[in-house]
Amino acid sequence: MSMSHGNPGLLLRLGRLVRGPERLALDYLLASANPSAPLADRVVWLTELLRWVRLHQPPKAAKDERGDAPQADGESPGRRARDRALRIRVARVRFLLRLLDRHPEWKAPLAQTVRSVLRDTRALSLFATTGLPREYGFWGELIRRLTGKLLPEARVFYELADVFAVVFPGVGDEQIPAALPSEANSELGALFRHGEAPDESCWRMLQRDLLDAIIVLAAQVAAIGVSESVRRRAHDVVLGNSPFLALGAAAQAYVAATLPTGDPTRFTEARIFLAAQIDGCRQALTEVTAHLEQHGVSVSLVYRIELARQQLKRIERLVALSSPDAIALGEIGRFIAELIHDMQAQRSVRALVGSNLDLLTRKIAERTGKTGEHYITRDRAEYADMLRSASSGGAVTGFTVLIKFAVTGHGLPLFVEGFAASLNYAISFCAIQVFHGTLATKQPAMTAATMAAKLKQARRRGRLREFVDEVANLTRSQVAAIAGNLIAVIPAALIVGFAWSFSGGEPLPSPEKAKATIESFDLIGPTPFFAAFTGVLLWFSAILSGWVENWAVYRRLPDAIAHHPRLVYAFGEDRMQRAAAWFERNIAGLGGNIALGILLGMTPVIASFFGLPIEVRHVTLSTGSLALSVEALGPEVLATGAFWMACAGIAVVGFMNLTVSFALALWVAIRATGAGALSRRRVFRAVMARLIAAPRDFLLPPREPRVAIA
Repeated sequence: MSMSHGNPGLLLRLGRLVRGPERLALDYLLASANPSAPLADRVVWLTELLRWVRLHQPPKAAKDERGDAPQADGESPGRRARDRALRIRVARVRFLLRLLDRHPEWKAPLAQTVRSVLRDTRALSLFATTGLPREYGFWGELIRRLTGKLLPEARVFYELADVFAVVFPGVGDEQIPAALPSEANSELGALFRHGEAPDESCWRMLQRDLLDAIIVLAAQVAAIGVSESVRRRAHDVVLGNSPFLALGAAAQAYVAATLPTGDPTRFTEARIFLAAQIDGCRQALTEVTAHLEQHGVSVSLVYRIELARQQLKRIERLVALSSPDAIALGEIGRFIAELIHDMQAQRSVRALVGSNLDLLTRKIAERTGKTGEHYITRDRAEYADMLRSASSGGAVTGFTVLIKFAVTGHGLPLFVEGFAASLNYAISFCAIQVFHGTLATKQPAMTAATMAAKLKQARRRGRLREFVDEVANLTRSQVAAIAGNLIAVIPAALIVGFAWSFSGGEPLPSPEKAKATIESFDLIGPTPFFAAFTGVLLWFSAILSGWVENWAVYRRLPDAIAHHPRLVYAFGEDRMQRAAAWFERNIAGLGGNIALGILLGMTPVIASFFGLPIEVRHVTLSTGSLALSVEALGPEVLATGAFWMACAGIAVVGFMNLTVSFALALWVAIRATGAGALSRRRVFRAVMARLIAAPRDFLLPPREPRVAIA
């Protein structure tokens, strides 16, 4: 019995058991090719053959062919390992071709087996869906990818798309076709056509599904283009003249013109017309994206626009491959490489989030950056305004601390206690905004986007000195805000505490609670961790602030308020216009303040539900709590070590609140705005040089220039 017609499953298992030279395992693989075997066995055989190319160490015969190119200076070990793996794979393909030349009896079964897989499968899904986002929508696609990483995916081998996914499962496979030399590509093409009968033509079997894929993709793009969410944001165009509607007809005309009996002139005209409709659709999608840039972003709409763009790109690639002219093997190899790359990208959760949330993240960063400009002082007048606004914010926080002691720690259910604390914080923070006050810990997350924009300008224009000036301005503004908050919150807390006790209320806090509060701020303990965690909450509230503003702008809430019929009738058109303008100016701040209040109030409750001993440490609130605790225990507590350790702990709380929130916000803003990686060492050296040369610039406003007296 010939080995080529034996039991392929048995031969494959025997090949795996061989522990001798790798040549013997490859012999078994090549000898076991059987075009008449069941389709599943043929797919397994093809998978094993490519696994040999992908995973094993290079054979000795191929070492001289691949060579070892010198590595570039500074190249990462991971990059060197990937390059070496690619050279090994290319060398093994060439070794396989040499081996088949020495054993021509293996060529025909191998080529027939590969062609039989193409013959017995359907390629429409491969061309129309592989490597493209699915029609699930953003959240459905996110869930699909997450579950795909946890659960096995059923494969149907009569679909060439599933065969493709099984045969090319690894990252890096897309680099092989481009890395192969031209003579190796020619040899592979000749190998696949070896002994090919007219009814076995691979291209004839695939071209029908390729043309159908063009029609399917055109219909899907047209459905997205004429949907209401896209039409409402495109320029006013008569629907009958929409390029999306014309795309389907252009695709059908092109497919009809590709028939072997078709007129070459008609084919050229159909191809030009289809290309024009594709360009029109792409331009319309660009207009919709520009509208989103100006009027707010929707994640689901961004997902659909990205889907349509990739489908248009796929149509162009299929049109290039469906030409009746001879197609170079390199073009087919590049298309296969793109399919493998796109298929791997469609499994990545990170790629999905990055491609669809990039615009939303950038808009949030831009909106928080606009707010952050108001928190940076550049002269003595702005510095004094910051001190005054921070003092008013600290004064309001003194009342907040008293109410916190009044609603917490009295045996209320956890949810009720957390809700009351959240309501207290949210109302206080919103009051600070309404009365033009400043809360120091909100500044870093807001100003980080502004600093990222400045960093981008410094990289682009070489204006590093101006960026260092902004760092000094920002640091000085933070110092003024913290000083104003703390200077005002301590007397405010003492005054409201004395007023409460004078009015006959129970001491707030009680002596036991006051002692526990002072001990909870101890530097030696979890205080630094809690403060860093609170910095994360401060950053997240800034993200929510930008998201709320984007949500309101996207849904045109200011316009809805200004033109609401009942409100206009009740209050008048001018008042509603002013109300809409006030809403647009303040919605970001109000949304962020409410979000911060809920985060500070409910996070400990949620953590307690899961048994996690997590608390929040906010520097201004903690300072006010310490002041009330000292008032409850008497001035003698000032001489205790616990009090001074608590003071040290609060200093660390302020540092962690500011640095963590600013670092996270700056990292997100740099990635969102594309500020790039200006040399961190260069920036650090420039900032440190300025700090050493002029430390006053980081603490106090610039001196007023002297006016000459005539």
